[in-house]
Amino acid sequence: MLTRVSRIQYLTINSIEEGVGASQVLSYLRCLSDTHNIRLVTFEKIEPKEETRKKVAGYGIDWIPLNYGKQGLIGAIGRVFRMISNVQILPTHARGELPFLCAFLAGCREILWDCRALSADQRLSVQGTLRASIEYWPLRLLERLCARKSSFIVVITNSIIPIITSRHNIDTGKFTVISTCVDLMKFKPMNSKSQDSRLLPEINSSQKTIRILLSGTYGPHYDLELTSNLIQAIRLERKVLVTVALGLGHEFPTSALKIDEILNLTPYEKMPGLISNFDVGISIWRHDLGVCLASVAATKNAEFLACGKPIVVNFNQGDIGNQVKSFRAGVVTDGSSGANLDLVVSELLSLLDDFDFANRCRRLAVEHYSLQEGTTKLSKMYFDMSHTTLY
Repeated sequence: MLTRVSRIQYLTINSIEEGVGASQVLSYLRCLSDTHNIRLVTFEKIEPKEETRKKVAGYGIDWIPLNYGKQGLIGAIGRVFRMISNVQILPTHARGELPFLCAFLAGCREILWDCRALSADQRLSVQGTLRASIEYWPLRLLERLCARKSSFIVVITNSIIPIITSRHNIDTGKFTVISTCVDLMKFKPMNSKSQDSRLLPEINSSQKTIRILLSGTYGPHYDLELTSNLIQAIRLERKVLVTVALGLGHEFPTSALKIDEILNLTPYEKMPGLISNFDVGISIWRHDLGVCLASVAATKNAEFLACGKPIVVNFNQGDIGNQVKSFRAGVVTDGSSGANLDLVVSELLSLLDDFDFANRCRRLAVEHYSLQEGTTKLSKMYFDMSHTTLY
């Protein structure tokens, strides 16, 4: 029987013990390790747990965890040199611009560029500092290198494709859309008997309470002012419980948002059960971030939808705004002014009274955010890069 096997190198600055590393990087590679020999290089801010090392080894993945080092420019330069010294000349999946640069400088030429964001634009929009302005064009040049020299380009939204093609004059045939996906076998709707009531013992005290979960990261690109105003508007109509669930190394920014409880260091494995105890997730980005909004696809969105839970997002947030409208799987704000908050609240309350909303949320996740579908697409590109056939 003919069996195809490829040797692939995966480079990322993410720690696989933190949110996106666990939910995306490790989840993908666990599935891909059945058909590919994978060499994984990551940056870890703390010494990896022995439990994590054994788990990764059990997947058959050759893992090289590097020390993250310092923040800032000096730390970034140090990471470049450390990663380059640990790169092998192999077909490479580079998650982001920095890993791509390291692979390219080390001599790799079969490189898949995993474009997670318009980094230069996002930094300039969020920080707005002189330093961000100075760094903008070097980062744009790095973006151009990735776009021009990559064998394949993976993007997380359809919205970003025309922006990159027009900027760098490349063919759309290089692109494959694989969003921030979710394992549909782990994240799925649960009935009340399967929910872990010990996580939030006071939630079941009132059927009228709307349980809102803010999970994952909430950095400066999120619109916490609009989020707070929306929750205040909901409180005028219904009793509300707001919970923040933070992963390792994450903090919730100071804001006027009234939070009922904070769950620190929530393990990724517990997220499916946790989400199932809530009614809705809110993931609103700042409306003034400009073009970089086209590349937004938050992991939390896929997780909520897969669990049959609706989300509140802003209309120009990558592809998700149009998808939520099309599937009626949540509520979409039409800007940052908050002028239509009453309408948003009315739509949300009506949605939560609709007995079919969970099925619509799940269908959206299955059609657009399936980890299984994403790994199938990645596997084909890995084989195309490696050109390796073993008997």
